[in-house]
Amino acid sequence: MYQLIKKDLLMQKKALMFALLYLIFFTFAIAKNEPIGLTIGIMVVTYMLALGSASLEEKNDSDIMLLSLPIKKKSIVLSKYLSVYIIATGVFLFNYLIYLGVHTFSIPLEMFPITYVGFAGAIIAVTIFSSISFPLIFKLGYAKSRIINLILFFGLVFLSAPVTEAINKNENLAVKQWLQKLVYESSNIEKTLFILLPLLVILMISYKLSLTFYTKREF
Repeated sequence: MYQLIKKDLLMQKKALMFALLYLIFFTFAIAKNEPIGLTIGIMVVTYMLALGSASLEEKNDSDIMLLSLPIKKKSIVLSKYLSVYIIATGVFLFNYLIYLGVHTFSIPLEMFPITYVGFAGAIIAVTIFSSISFPLIFKLGYAKSRIINLILFFGLVFLSAPVTEAINKNENLAVKQWLQKLVYESSNIEKTLFILLPLLVILMISYKLSLTFYTKREF
């Protein structure tokens, strides 16, 4: 499993460097968009790297090579899902290092704050995206599912800000109070469980679909 994830990252050395440079620019370009700036930043880079590996594999016929090796198909599928969260966590930590550097050395640059809400939003976004895109990729291949994934990606990016703003301006007082209580009064453990349980259900369904499609797919 580790070797499969490592392979996906090593295949994209140039893309990885470009993604980090893009992230640095993105971090300061949308500095005023908090906490949604962190969410979008993590999602963009995760999209670039997670789907970039699928593109390279299809281009180089890596799937055929992998199937000729003594590797279980479920390990191949599962490694794709795990790589999404490894990338997202790595991007978050890289953002955090930038944040520390800016504040430690009093660099006169404005950037969005590193918050729990921003990171949680990113995890939700990449989970929804990968849960839809991976079954499509394992069934149709990267090239045939590319347009659908692009529409899905930009849809999530552009909807993130309006949804956050709508929640903040929700006219339904009961819903607004419940959301505020969840965000500001609940412990981090309670927030994490509230987020993780639905996401785990979505991921399990998506993984089962991806494995079924990959098993039945003809190369």
